[in-house]
Amino acid sequence: MKDAGEVSMDDVATMLIARGNRREAIALVESALDEDFDCATARLLARIRIESGVPGDALEAMSCLRACVLSDPRDFEALQLLREAALVAGRACDGKELARELRCFESRARWLVRCAMATRAEGN
Repeated sequence: MKDAGEVSMDDVATMLIARGNRREAIALVESALDEDFDCATARLLARIRIESGVPGDALEAMSCLRACVLSDPRDFEALQLLREAALVAGRACDGKELARELRCFESRARWLVRCAMATRAEGN
């Protein structure tokens, strides 16, 4: 439960966007994800990027959402946002194509996790 004076990241991002500072909102949420990845924050970042309407931002949103869908294939909100991002990016696809693409990224994600674990083990 948050205190009366506590403001959520979603609230701060919304305020920044309302003031015309979408890039600052993206930077804020990205920095939070860099510190500690969680799907709720990833979905927030994806939503901000999708709402920009810029295809490049939508591709970034897709990348962010893939981690959520790979960790929980039943994450309906992430799947819905992934579909919206694909439409904005001009990459509309059906469910089979999306599943194939996710499998491809799953193998890449496994490789990245192994690399990260090796780096941590080395103490870097």
